[in-house]
Amino acid sequence: MNQKNEMGKARVDKLILTKTQKRHIKQRLWAASKKCGICGKQLPGLKRSTLDHTLPLGKGGEDTEENLQLAHWKCNNIKGDDHE
Repeated sequence: MNQKNEMGKARVDKLILTKTQKRHIKQRLWAASKKCGICGKQLPGLKRSTLDHTLPLGKGGEDTEENLQLAHWKCNNIKGDDHE
């Protein structure tokens, strides 16, 4: 369903994963690789890593497993929405 945002522009509702779905994705990504998707260094642990959208939601990315990677909290925070 499309709605209008604060600026009156139409927006498309995107699939939003539940916390449980994100936890399962995080576990699968951890099993596949224990490295940060941004800097490539070893992650300190599953609980201390974050899920990062490869293409940010604000730039057209989707909340899907294919668009998610594990990252250090600091790397993810620095990256923000600057991804091209």
